[in-house]
Amino acid sequence: MKKTWFTKRLDADQLQKIASMPKLSVFKGHLESFGQYLLAERNFSDSTKMNYLSDLMLFLNYLADKGLDLAPADMTPEIVRAYLAWCKTVKHNGEASRARRTSALKHFYRFLTENKVITADPISIIRSGKRPKSIPRPIAEEELKRLLEAPDVSQAGGLRDRAVMELLYGSGLRISEMCSLNFNSLDLKNENGPCARITGKGKKTRLVPLSRASIAAIAEYLQKRGTGKPKDPIFLGERGDRLIPRTIQRNLKAYLIKANLDADYTPHKLRHSFATHLLDHGADIRVIQELLGHESLATTQIYTKVSQSRAAESYRKAHPRDGF
Repeated sequence: MKKTWFTKRLDADQLQKIASMPKLSVFKGHLESFGQYLLAERNFSDSTKMNYLSDLMLFLNYLADKGLDLAPADMTPEIVRAYLAWCKTVKHNGEASRARRTSALKHFYRFLTENKVITADPISIIRSGKRPKSIPRPIAEEELKRLLEAPDVSQAGGLRDRAVMELLYGSGLRISEMCSLNFNSLDLKNENGPCARITGKGKKTRLVPLSRASIAAIAEYLQKRGTGKPKDPIFLGERGDRLIPRTIQRNLKAYLIKANLDADYTPHKLRHSFATHLLDHGADIRVIQELLGHESLATTQIYTKVSQSRAAESYRKAHPRDGF
């Protein structure tokens, strides 16, 4: 029997705890059905689907840990609000993360009502959180140095994680692009310098340069783990299979804490930093567009706003006549 996304993401203790709660077991069954529907849904990106599924898993675990044996129809707005407050105070989730968790729950309950599993949506009065629209702030260059030095490189996992972060920052990769890298993705003898062949959104392929630091970090990691066949993944998880985004996200959070940086930073923040720092150091905006794999220049131009904002901030701090 094919395992569902849920059983892959719940350990034995969690499954046992939920199984001991009859109503919550029913709740879990409906979440699994929604998960299968969501995976087949075309109106969401793959990253949104996986984030929603992880959010729902977290909510189920929250209910189990709190001893709340509830069926979906038993849910109340107060329970959801308590859960979101827990996400803020215990999980240290920012506003954007809590907004996404709210959205996942509202989509789940919409699915239940549309499929007549429940007659009315008990959390309909919960307002969808608004994700703050702000200019993406890069990680400062000196902070990035601390972050890149955080992994324990005496261990294979630390070598891997340092190489992953060097690539995310050094080449501006999306986390999904990072995980899909195979040995034949690398072109170390390219006439224009070492690069990687990346398949991005829309199955479009682009070549991105590899920094010397990235190459050195990859080489150290491969010296420890060994090489593979052309179509084998470069980066492996703890069980020897392809590294997954969730592992990168989890490990990055630990390194951010170790480096005394904001634990809410995501792997995508390294991509933002890549683009902004290139622009700060004089790179052409159209070159950055190509490196990021943006179809529209307008998408890339947000980084000009970041750079302008940083320039204005520096001016306010540094110019002797600004405070006149």
